[in-house]
This record gives sequence, structure tokens and C-alpha cells, in this order.
Amino acid sequence: MNKNASKIKVLDCTFRDGGYYNQWYFAPKTVARYLSCIATSGVEIMEVGLRLPTQKSFCGPFAYSTDEYLNELPLPSGVEVGVMINAKDFIGANTKALVNAAFKNQKDSPVSLVRIAAHFKELEASAAVVESLAKLGYRIGFNLMQSTGKSPEELAKAARQVEDWKAVACLYFADSFGNMKPQTIKQTVSALRDGWSGDLGIHTHNNMGLALSNSLEAIECGVNWIDSTILGMGRGAGNTATEHLLLELSSAGMTRYNPQSLFPLVLEDFKQLQSTYEWGPSLLYYLSAAYNIHPTYVQELLSSNNRQSQHILDSLEYLRESGAASNYNEKSLARSLFGPSSSSSGNWSAKSLKHHGEVLIVGPGPAASEHQHGLVTFALARNLTVLSTNTTSLLPSALVTAHVACHHTKLFLDFDRYKSLGKPVILPLGMVPDHAKETLANVEVWNYGLALDENVKALQANETSCTIPTNLVAGYAIAIAVASGAKKIFLAGFDGFGPADSQHIAMQNLLNGFKQSYSEIEILSITPTSYDLNQGSVYEPARPHR
Repeated sequence: MNKNASKIKVLDCTFRDGGYYNQWYFAPKTVARYLSCIATSGVEIMEVGLRLPTQKSFCGPFAYSTDEYLNELPLPSGVEVGVMINAKDFIGANTKALVNAAFKNQKDSPVSLVRIAAHFKELEASAAVVESLAKLGYRIGFNLMQSTGKSPEELAKAARQVEDWKAVACLYFADSFGNMKPQTIKQTVSALRDGWSGDLGIHTHNNMGLALSNSLEAIECGVNWIDSTILGMGRGAGNTATEHLLLELSSAGMTRYNPQSLFPLVLEDFKQLQSTYEWGPSLLYYLSAAYNIHPTYVQELLSSNNRQSQHILDSLEYLRESGAASNYNEKSLARSLFGPSSSSSGNWSAKSLKHHGEVLIVGPGPAASEHQHGLVTFALARNLTVLSTNTTSLLPSALVTAHVACHHTKLFLDFDRYKSLGKPVILPLGMVPDHAKETLANVEVWNYGLALDENVKALQANETSCTIPTNLVAGYAIAIAVASGAKKIFLAGFDGFGPADSQHIAMQNLLNGFKQSYSEIEILSITPTSYDLNQGSVYEPARPHR
């Protein structure tokens, strides 16, 4: 390592990569402390954030990293300041205009380094972005994303293209899925050296717990720009921890680094952030690396505390089998959660449900459990027909008319549980594999058909089957209530997820479509919910049936 020691540059990108967890907002106290600690740590480059175009959701200041904002900060002297851009945001017929709108001349900016993150397919079109930034006077780093799995020929060809631009200070390769091994690092560096003669950099992810060891292996192979973040804070499983990297470099004789200056920042500010956002290696992130799945899928799946682990595992397996999860896509995430499009006919008539025009659907949310006593009183006082989703059993069995299930994973996991509940189960029997139907031999099944069509904006309910856009048990249960002739549908235990959660969005879209298509049917939540939905209360006094 010593032969390469004088050329090593540590690039800390905490505010950029860590921002994927907190929308690029860090408390002013943490920002000030970070800048102070970086100043004395020996870190050569500080990438303070992204420079994104205007977003449609809230993003903190380090998503934009404007010169005006950065000039307000006590930026440390002696540490180079950089930002990262996504090539796709600047590629097009008006690349020069887009770059000039986002960047001033370098001499008028606190930023001196701009790193461009690009997929291999964006490489050729990125030349114009590099040229425009170079004319403004910036040093340029070019990051080849998702380098894993690329052949030596592809890597060498990309390196030659970047070399021909004669404007890039450092060529980076990113272990985007966190699945590179030390041997892969050697092979990648060797291939890039066939076409690139300048500085090389590496950005590692810690999905398999190899971020630090891969960074050190890269140094041994001659890579001299090394990315890291405080406590490894970064998208998915995180990155090489700056404090760990500096400790290793210091112990190897590079006395210019002072890792101890970071320790209070790590143990106080960032340990608290980690307890909130829970980044770091885990089985799920390891699987995402092993399956070549973009880590954002895992991060999104974990964003809801209500999501069961088996559902997450099933989603990852679906994404693995799809073979198209190397780039994050919200539609792919939705398909993994709700199941692919499919259909099943039924032979049970929803009109056989007996009620006075009112149906209660009970979900698994904590609010239903919290108000369980009120819920029992509510159902008894109104003599309601009760549909309980999956194996939810908050109400006495005598009050439950039937359980409702439609998701293939939940059905498989809960087969044995349905036997003990002793109640009919409404489900699309055609979606149950033949080998699994045997486990339902002692369960009374009402076969109500289901078709999934993501192009349908609202549910369509018929006497023996329905069509819904996504495989949500709530949508299936609402369709059954509609087909049964209900005029009023009460929901309990549908608390909602975060507004950006894909499952929350899918449910809200379904509710919006329902209100448009069935305006004559009243639907309201009688326990607290974050969905945009009419609210009632389990504690309302009962009214006589009209």
C-alpha cells in the first residue's frame, strides 16, 4: 500500500449518499460538526451532495447543493468541495444550456469537483456533459455505475472512450449492488487499465460486508480515489465507513490521516441517525447483492414497519425471477408486492352474504387492536356482516362472517391458520396451486374470482368475480362487499403507510377509483387512518336501520 500512499485521496460523500435516507436534510448542528471534523481528519475531498433538477417531493438542501447555500456554510479550507450529478439529468439536445443553468464558472463557485454518475448505456451521450463542465473550469470525475458483470472488453472500451475526452480527472467504478469480491476488483481494475491511464476511483457498497476490504484491495491494485461515508451512511446497506478507512490508512503509515477526530461525530450524531434510519448490512441487502437486485428495492420494502418479512422475501424472489431488477423501477416494485397480472373465475355468489346494507371490513393495522373493545361494541350494536382480511382475528369468532384472502404468499403461509379459525374463507381458488389445495380440505372455501389488471383504475365487482388493479386484499374485500349489495362499507385497521410508500399509493389509488365509480356507496374508516378517506368512529352511537 505504501507505494501508492502519496497518491491516495479519500472522498467522503456522507451528505450525498446518506441523503437517500433523510431526503438530504441534516440538522444544522450535525452539519457544522461534520464540517469541523472533516477539516481535521485529513480527508482530501468532501462531496457535499447532489445537484438535482427540481424534484416533485420535498428534498433538503444537499439534494441541490446550490452555490448560494454552500456559501453560507463554514466550509473547511484545504478540503476540496465536490457535488455529484446524474448524467441522465443533463443528456439531451440542450446539454450545454442545462449545464450552464446548473453551474456557474468554477472561479465563482465553492465547488471545484463535479462527479458524473452514468450507466454504461449513457456513456456516449455523456461526452457533451463533460465538455460543458470542463469549459466552465471544473475538475471532473466520471462514475461508471453497475460495473459488476461487465466483461473486460466492455470495461476497456468504456475506459478508452473516457480517455479520449481528455477532460476527466478520475475514472470511477461503482459496486452498485455491493456484490463485488476482491478478485472482481482485480479483474475490473485490470480491464479499465487497458483503456485508461489516469487516476482510478472506487465506490463500494456494504451489502455483503465487503465494502472496506474491497476498498483496501482496490488500493493494492493501484486505485487511488476511495469513497467513504461517516459510519457507512448510504443507500441500502451503506458504504465503506470513513472512520474505518482512515484507521486502516493510518495504521499503514499514512500519518496525514487523523481518524480520532471523527469518533465523537460517529458515536453521537451519526449513531443516532443510524438508530433512526437503520442502514447497514443485513440478510435482505445480502440477498439483493446475490440476486443482482438494486438495493433501493430493499430500502423501499423495509420503509414500512407493517410489512411482514415473508412478504419482503417473496418480493425479492419475484424480482430475482423477473431478471429486470438491476435498475430501480416503481412499477416493478408494485408487481413484486402485489403479484403479476393473473385471473381466476369463481362460482360463489357474493349476493349470498346476508346484511342490512352495511359491511365491516377489518384489517391488521394497530388502530384496530387499539380500539378493539369499541370495534366489538360497534359490530354488535349494528349486527354487521364482518369480513376479516387474511387471518386477522381481533373480533370474537362469532362476529366474523368470513375471512378474505387473495395474495398468493399470504394464502400459502396461512393455510394451517385458517383451519383453526373455523370460519369460511373467501378466496380466488383458481390462484391456489393444485398441490396446496389439499391443505384446504377441511376449510369451507367460498370461491370468488379475481382478475388483476394494472390498467384498471377502479375495481369492477360482479356477482362471482371482480377485477382490481393490484393484488390488495382490501380491494378484493371491498369488491365482495360491493357485489353483495352493500350501501355502506366500514373499514377498521387500515392505518396506512407513509405517503411515499408504494403500498400506500396503490391503496389510495384504489380508494380514489372506488369513490369515482361507486359514488352511491358510502365508505369510511372508523379507526384512525392516513388515507384520504371519509372518517367515522367506532364510538359513534348506533342508529336504527332505515
